[in-house]
Amino acid sequence: MKKNLLVLGFAAIMAISCVKEKGLASLANQYLPLRLNDAMTEYMGTVSEPVVDRLKVIYNCDSLCFIQGHAVARDAEGEKQEETIRYYLVKDPLMSAMTGKPCYYDGVVGAELLRTKKEIKNFRKKIHDGGSKTFNFFLASAEPVLQLE
Repeated sequence: MKKNLLVLGFAAIMAISCVKEKGLASLANQYLPLRLNDAMTEYMGTVSEPVVDRLKVIYNCDSLCFIQGHAVARDAEGEKQEETIRYYLVKDPLMSAMTGKPCYYDGVVGAELLRTKKEIKNFRKKIHDGGSKTFNFFLASAEPVLQLE
């Protein structure tokens, strides 16, 4: 009987761990609209909320995530402002350890849309090969995440 309970318990734990998503992609998708709206308002003078399409996660791990897409918003004159964007979310391990809760920073930049699997693979390799130097660069260039309302 104890053996059956242990087997069932182990199976339940394995099932739960397989369902749990790894990486920051789902959190990044939540924060992206807030940072993008802020950035397009500040740098492009848009007054409408950006509409984003062609979203694609191009890099995702437990401390760094990149999402690319195409954003469109209108400025005060009603003109359409378009930009291909690359959003990144970074988890700060030092501040997370100090505060006892996850601390995230993010940013958005205009960037060329990576269209092919080869381009995305090369981007991932560049990020991975850069290691902590690349991580520190994006952490330093990011701002604290805007809180979800």
